[in-house]
Amino acid sequence: MKAYNLNYDFIGCSNSAHAVVRFKLAVAPALKPNKASGPDAIPARILKELATELAAALSMFFTQSLRTGTLRSDWTKAYISPVFKKNNRHLPENYRRVSLTSICCKVMEHIIVKHIASHVDKYSILTQFQHGFRQARSCETQLITTLHDMMYHWDINVQLDLAVLDFSKAFDTVPTTGS
Repeated sequence: MKAYNLNYDFIGCSNSAHAVVRFKLAVAPALKPNKASGPDAIPARILKELATELAAALSMFFTQSLRTGTLRSDWTKAYISPVFKKNNRHLPENYRRVSLTSICCKVMEHIIVKHIASHVDKYSILTQFQHGFRQARSCETQLITTLHDMMYHWDINVQLDLAVLDFSKAFDTVPTTGS
């Protein structure tokens, strides 16, 4: 297995000035100030309004986490809240669980995901047929591509076999007790 030498310094930022710029320009504006804070009790409004002042400190936290492979203990906890889905409000199965986690940890996840997505796109690691969780692609683009393929095979009178899987209830059946 090939070993990779990764630059963990705030995922590609060579110094704290770059970290400040990246956080201030790329991440902080996207934060919703009224979003509920998680177990670390740091509100999004504070992160957004004090982005310049906090970027260097967050950069150190993120870099340390990536280097050691550990997270702050309050970043590993979540507040679970039920959110109504549909039908009868008195039945527990009509609710889904939503986890309120640390906004700082979500910011770090966002930066890592952007870095990985950039790498994957730059080196064409994923096939062009992968639509999920990719920029400028969606369920709709996947559906359009599938319909195009179906119509093409119909036009040339060639059999096309499809297998359709419905995962709509998959997350409702994931066990949440035990380890």
